[in-house]
Formats: sequence, C-alpha cells, structure tokens
Amino acid sequence: LSETSISVLPIIGLQELDVLRVEDTRTLKVFPSVYNFEYIQKVYLTYAYHCCAFKFPAKHNMLEHYRHQQFLQKLERDCEMLEEELEEGGEHGEPLVRKERSWDNEPWLTGNDTVQIWGPLQTAPSPFLQPTTPSLGPFGTFHQKGVTVGVGRRIHKMCGNLSKNYQEVLCSPAPDAFNPCEDIMGNWSLRVAVWLVSVLALFGNLAVIFVLLSSRFRLTVPKFLICNLALADFCMGAYLLLIAIMDA
Repeated sequence: LSETSISVLPIIGLQELDVLRVEDTRTLKVFPSVYNFEYIQKVYLTYAYHCCAFKFPAKHNMLEHYRHQQFLQKLERDCEMLEEELEEGGEHGEPLVRKERSWDNEPWLTGNDTVQIWGPLQTAPSPFLQPTTPSLGPFGTFHQKGVTVGVGRRIHKMCGNLSKNYQEVLCSPAPDAFNPCEDIMGNWSLRVAVWLVSVLALFGNLAVIFVLLSSRFRLTVPKFLICNLALADFCMGAYLLLIAIMDA
C-alpha cells in the first residue's frame, strides 16, 4: 500500500498481517484502531503521529479500547470457569460437558476469530496436524484461522495470554520531540488561557496601533516605540492563535 493515494486504510483482509507498509502515502491522515491488527509485529508508515496509535492505543481510539477491555474481561471470566471445571472434573475424570458459548455478537471480533485470543496452539508433533499457513514470499505471511485436525482426535487448548502488547510493535517513523504523541497543550485550563491571551493580544494591540497611527498629532519617538511594541505583541498573539488552532 506504499506510494498510493488511499485516504482510508481497509481493515477487511488485513487482520492477520505480520508486517504492514504504508510509506509515502500522504493522503492517509487517519490510522485505524490497532485492535484490528491481531498479529502485527512491524509497521512502516508515512507520518510519525500514526505510530502513536501503537504507543497509546487507549487514547487513539477510546471506543475500540473500551470494547477490547470488555471482551478481555469476559474471556477472563470464562477462563476462570473453565479452570474450575477442569479442577472439579479431574485429569482422568469424566469428560466435561460445557455449554456452548457464542462469540458471533462480540464487537471486537470479526467473523470467527477466537483462535488468536487463546494464544498459539501448543501440541506435540503429530502426523494428524497439517499447517495451513501459506508463505507468500516477499509479501509476508498471512495467518489462517487454525490447523487441520485428523478425525477422531481431541485437542485441549488452555487459556493463555489474553492481551497483545501493542507497545512492543516496531513502528517507523517513531515519534520524537518535534512530532510528539502528546497534545500541544495537555489540559483544558491551558487551552482556555491560550485562547483568551491570543484573542486579547490581537484585538488589544490592534486597537493601540490604530489609535496611535490615526492620531492628529505628529508621531513622536515615544509613540513610535509604543507602536513597535504593540506590533510585536500583535505578532505574538497571532502566533498563539496558530498554536491554539493546531491543538483544536
């Protein structure tokens, strides 16, 4: 997707990417939620602020982060119930009969993506297991939904790591001092103060310049110095107004 003119990054079909390259794509201004990329490891983007989505996923998309946290809490409860059932049943006890749990209505999932939530499948080498992950050479590797299991075989999959740490994803270009992830003005009190000072500086100094230059009396040295000072303050107010607009 590098060197294209896309303005929206498609999500369907990219959930299982390991490496994503969207370099030299100036038209892509908004990066989607990182929770749409389940296996992502390396990302090469155009703008540094897009990498902030991986450093601070909660601030980048609060709605998707909330849904993700709700889904993880539900999984934790199910894992605790599963652990209790296994302890009660015993290792050599009767087979456990569990109620069917549906994940189709989960907003965080797309389709039947329950495999990646429970972590990778850990089993001993077996001729009944056939990997279904094709290698696409220079285009990377796409993860499939699971493995093909021989008929009559049972595989038990325990609860593992339920949450991917997106802060460990290698993202380039990384944010720096000139392209930070934080807002220009961190809190609302500072924003209100900047807007107030900038507006007062613009109108106040503009009024001073207008009064001094439209005066019937000749322009003396003190008046000239006051005009210079008012002009400098007017430029400072315009600069603060630009910062406030960029932060809005």
